[in-house]
Amino acid sequence: MVARIGQADGLSVLSGSVAGMDVREAALRWVRTWAVAWPAQDIDALVALQTEDGIHWASMFRPYRGRQGLRSYLAESFEEESVPARCWFADPAVSEAGASAEYWAHCVFNGDPVTVSGVTILVFDADGLVSEARDYSDVQKGHHPVPAHIRSDADSRPALVPDSFVPPLALVTEDFRLVPLQPEHNVSDHAAWMGSIEHIRRTPGFVGRDWPPIGGMALGLNLGDLRRHADEFVSRTAFTYTVLDPSTGEVIGCVYLKPPSRAGSDVDVLSWVRADRAHLDAPLHTAVLTWLTSAWPFTAINYAPRGAE
Repeated sequence: MVARIGQADGLSVLSGSVAGMDVREAALRWVRTWAVAWPAQDIDALVALQTEDGIHWASMFRPYRGRQGLRSYLAESFEEESVPARCWFADPAVSEAGASAEYWAHCVFNGDPVTVSGVTILVFDADGLVSEARDYSDVQKGHHPVPAHIRSDADSRPALVPDSFVPPLALVTEDFRLVPLQPEHNVSDHAAWMGSIEHIRRTPGFVGRDWPPIGGMALGLNLGDLRRHADEFVSRTAFTYTVLDPSTGEVIGCVYLKPPSRAGSDVDVLSWVRADRAHLDAPLHTAVLTWLTSAWPFTAINYAPRGAE
């Protein structure tokens, strides 16, 4: 379907640029959030990407206005899904005007498997929030193979969890909050481990490893690592969670769920906390281990024990 984009309906056109805002970063944030939040049916995460008065066009004649309008549309859509969707997003195409994001999804509507393919055209405000989104999609019966240009490199590796499993988007306790590690955590994540290199290298599971590097790493290189972790989460080949202070939102640690390195294990798990939060290392280990055994499909977990918990 060819997108009709113009001023006849009184809305914005896809022209011009937003000074001081990185359109590519905004588009990548949108893609990565949708790739994780759609299967989880996390309406709050998706609504937070849009401006308060933004407009989401589900089709040329179906505008949903404001965050409440988008919330209503998402609730209606998710109600039709018999099981959580699996979705893939291509690298967004970006210009000064905005961005477009192509996607492919395997859904089950009222018990019938379907493939939804489409593209969403995005306009951002100065803060990187979506002021206008126009979605153009097609629905076909059955689950059709994902085109090669949409699948990421990580998709060629085996998934760490079954297709039917939806990875949790948070673990919250009184002492910390775990959420998927994203590029926007870069500055705080970089500061957290750079200031605790020796401490982390002595942490169970990290002894003898080459990370963190003794000499540290530039902020830009760290951003590349975070982007890789975010892509792995989307492709379900590995899951990395940042550990946040529940009061300040600062990064105080990290948890990694990786493919098993030895026979008989379902998953390898690593975790660290900042040196000034060393007292949380054992409680984090206990909470994560309990979480993995109760909320994840793992039975054999390779996670270095702590001395006293």
